[in-house]
Amino acid sequence: MEGQPGDFSHPDLPLADWEWFWYGEDGQVNNQKKIKILNTTWPDPKIENYDEATEVVFEKTDVLMPGLDLEVRYSFGMVDTFSVSYTIKNSTGELFPKPYMMVGFPGFSDSKWVSTVSTSAEMRFPKHPFTNFLQEAGADGREEYTLLREDLDGATAKQLTGAIGTTALEGSYILKSTFSSTDHVAAVSAAHVNKARYLTSHLYVSLNDLRHGEYHTVHVSYRMSPPTVLQLNEATPMF
Repeated sequence: MEGQPGDFSHPDLPLADWEWFWYGEDGQVNNQKKIKILNTTWPDPKIENYDEATEVVFEKTDVLMPGLDLEVRYSFGMVDTFSVSYTIKNSTGELFPKPYMMVGFPGFSDSKWVSTVSTSAEMRFPKHPFTNFLQEAGADGREEYTLLREDLDGATAKQLTGAIGTTALEGSYILKSTFSSTDHVAAVSAAHVNKARYLTSHLYVSLNDLRHGEYHTVHVSYRMSPPTVLQLNEATPMF
């Protein structure tokens, strides 16, 4: 995702990140119940090789309380696809109430190349006369603002999709994200938010209570389209 004339990844921030994690009704405002995962150090990952894929597995134990473990599993198979699973494991001996996660969908993209964003329902281009969202953010004057957002409950969230498209000298690419985890999901939102330094695209997932000895997983898969030669701001089907 990096080192091309037009990168998908922001130079300092990752695609497919796990940014926030909290639990409980008051988790968003209670510092004892929340953690910004993006700012923490994880142990070195395990590498698992299979016939058709390689998996890179990060694990972090005793997060916020003893027995509460988190895992991020990256699976790389074909050149144009990869997937990421985000898992919460409860071995606390107690019911873990209403866990919440904010994860990449696809994450922090390099907005100087991003010329389209989409949710399952809509597509958004930079405002005229701008050709990318970094230019638009610089001219807008706000610290951050939402480009697109989609809100669904657990029953309607199946196959939620989003995408970003980049346009650079070598042509245009589309990176499509698909959310396919509806078990244990109470509600989920997808949003593209434009900021002065980057464009952030994430899922906001509220999960049902997690019983001791069980786990909840959120799964996101990614597929990159082959390059096409386009004019800037040309409308291109995203899904």
